[in-house]
Formats: sequence, structure tokens, C-alpha cells
Amino acid sequence: MAPRPTTLLVVAAAASADTLTIDATSNVVITGAHASATSNTALLAILPSCTGDTNGNGFVDFDDLNEVLSNWNTTCP
Repeated sequence: MAPRPTTLLVVAAAASADTLTIDATSNVVITGAHASATSNTALLAILPSCTGDTNGNGFVDFDDLNEVLSNWNTTCP
């Protein structure tokens, strides 16, 4: 079994990361316009998407509708 990651690297959806790469030693490197960050060994899991699940909790529910409505008619950067 692979070792569990000891560092969690979180990128908010609103962040404008220029690149996200996984290097030869399984480190995740995020490089943006002003800085970069590198995690320890990371495990990347790509989960199946659920259409309408805007918050990624696996359900399409009232919270997803609230998220859409709270962002309605806003301008994206």
C-alpha cells in the first residue's frame, strides 16, 4: 500500500493557479503568477462527476441550488 500523504494542499476554486503538475517524485506543484507551492507525496483521486453537484459532496441538493443562486449574475475574473 502507498504511504498516505502527510500534507494536504488545497486550492480554492476562486484561485487562479496557472499550472498544477505532479513531479517525478509524486509531489504536487502549483505555480501561480506570484508564487508556487509544493506538497509532500500526494495521491490524486479523480472522482466521477455528478452533474449539478456544485459543492462536490456527491449529492445534488438545496446547497447546490443556493450556491448557484448566490453566484447568479456575477462576473468571473
